[in-house]
Amino acid sequence: MWATQDSYTLTPLSAWIGDTTPLPVAQPAATSVPADVVDSLEFFRAMTVGMTQNPPSRRDEGLLALFARLGIGPGGDFDPDRLDDAVASGLRRAIETGKDLITRQAQQVDRVNGWEMPTTGVGTYGTDFLQRARVAKYGYAGNVAEETIYPNTLVDDAGEPLHGNNSYVLRFPAGHLPPVDAFWSVTLYRWPEAKLHDNPLARYSIGDRTPGLTYEDGALEIVISHKEPESRTSNWLPAPDGPFWLIMRLYLPSPAVRTGDYALPAVVKDSARTRT
Repeated sequence: MWATQDSYTLTPLSAWIGDTTPLPVAQPAATSVPADVVDSLEFFRAMTVGMTQNPPSRRDEGLLALFARLGIGPGGDFDPDRLDDAVASGLRRAIETGKDLITRQAQQVDRVNGWEMPTTGVGTYGTDFLQRARVAKYGYAGNVAEETIYPNTLVDDAGEPLHGNNSYVLRFPAGHLPPVDAFWSVTLYRWPEAKLHDNPLARYSIGDRTPGLTYEDGALEIVISHKEPESRTSNWLPAPDGPFWLIMRLYLPSPAVRTGDYALPAVVKDSARTRT
């Protein structure tokens, strides 16, 4: 895989067609903002920088006119030190209210066998700002459903939170592997940090491209646990000694996935391997 990646090069179009090399595009001046601004008024300064560098759609002009009163928005000069106490207090409440709305929306989803199956509303948000914010918080970005679907779960088949104290099995019966025209994978993240888990195998995801997977009569069992299993290590997805989150990525999913006719199997607790 690395050899294939290393073989790629980038060539400017002008060099490819033998034309005059174009002048570089001027980049907007970067404004220094703290790396973690979500919980402070610096968030609005960072938002202003972001919207200056990547202007919003014209359909948002009504909202932008309201933001501009405080210097927030493309070309704005927002400075939290210039705010009066009432406005500063209101913006702080807005931050907390926004985070609460995102959390509540994330909890109010339909699940199938414990999996949330977001087949609509990802990648093309229009004016659904809450959905866009939720995807930005938990997934950073997302393709449209025709390109990728991102099933995810925090619970097992009994609705209990996934935790490294337990061992789990994700079993795909023969003929029931995710129907995709490209590839699929399942990635494990620590919760609530949503960060990858360091592990002895340096394995952070498992899927149809994972070398050495073993099948039994066409069925695939993925073992998810903190402790290395005594068997099926080739099918082991290491988990932290704490809560975790699973996200699948189904690239070029078949229509059966997008319509809900295909259902992923539940993550089942393996009582024989769960610690007591």
